[in-house]
Amino acid sequence: MKSGYSFRISRRKALPLSLCERTTELPLGVGAATPKRYRAAIIGLGQIGNQFDDDPKRTAVWTHAAAYSSVPAVELIAGADPDETRLRRFQDRRNVRAGYRDYQEMLQEEAIDLLSVCSPTELHYPMVLAGVQAGVKAIFCEKPLASTVEQARRMVEACRSAGVVLAVNHTRRWDSIYRDAKRLIDEGLIGRIESITGHYPGKVFTMGTHLFDLMRYYGGEAEWVSAVEVGQAWPEPNLAGHLRFHSGAHGAILCGCERSNHVFELDLHGSDGRIRISGDGTRLEHWRFEDSPRYSGYRELALVDRQEQKAVPAASQEDRFITAIKDLVRCAGSGEVPACSGHDGLAALAIACAMVESAHQANGCVSLESDVQRSAHGLLLDSE
Repeated sequence: MKSGYSFRISRRKALPLSLCERTTELPLGVGAATPKRYRAAIIGLGQIGNQFDDDPKRTAVWTHAAAYSSVPAVELIAGADPDETRLRRFQDRRNVRAGYRDYQEMLQEEAIDLLSVCSPTELHYPMVLAGVQAGVKAIFCEKPLASTVEQARRMVEACRSAGVVLAVNHTRRWDSIYRDAKRLIDEGLIGRIESITGHYPGKVFTMGTHLFDLMRYYGGEAEWVSAVEVGQAWPEPNLAGHLRFHSGAHGAILCGCERSNHVFELDLHGSDGRIRISGDGTRLEHWRFEDSPRYSGYRELALVDRQEQKAVPAASQEDRFITAIKDLVRCAGSGEVPACSGHDGLAALAIACAMVESAHQANGCVSLESDVQRSAHGLLLDSE
């Protein structure tokens, strides 16, 4: 097994495999129909790829490896990482036969249907393109999608042109409480969205893109942003700012200074009420406007009967990663769009890069419709 990363076109591109050759059968009773299992592989076996499950406080499914292993329709067949210790740890824990130090070798040697890219951000671009060249059916890429908006655009277009499903792991898109909030909004329970306030714990690319993705999920496409730096952080800044939606709604982006102080919350105000999601998705509160008991001619927010509120134990969040993999499988088979698509990942990255640009311009407004390539100004981005 070779060490290091190299980027070359896989020879498998010239030898496409049929569906039957690319999948393995699940044993069923005699005479029963035989469904197929999708063959999955992971590039990058660090925290989110394989190791977060080692944290004794994380009782849910927190890694790509564990999520694939939890879905019967998937067989986890291989992993790649240049670190020999990580590689062996993955193979031993997940009972996976094939391990590679060179991801290109893995793409060349294995018949892969589902590919997870869990490497450092600056490697997402060549790895996703290599997956497309290798003929995979679907790619599940960690966030942020890429180091630059231009790279992300090329990744989205390459997958679209090749018919490869591209999903981005803004995991809360598959979390039931955030989806419940979306349903309540779509049903009109809080009326027209007027403002969205979001708080993230720091690191504009690692954690901020999660928040920006959700703000788009609820508020629609954004028109422009402005931002300022909060404290001194390196190599990834902590940015707070303002966001304007095409709908006319506005967003406030609040940021902590210490990533270890984990606060992730959303507060959505509408013409008829309010939804608040706190505890990083463990509690949803619904408020509605009612006639004020104090002022004639005015309305005030009242919390809906507490028995109607939704409180979610932290352990139940295990479903969201498994739900994401099931969604990936469904889309790989149908060609449908996943809950968080490549386009969604691109849009969240564009907001983050525009905020960096704004902060460098002393809080100037930066349009999200500009054709100017926005890079992360040479930042080395973390992948968590």
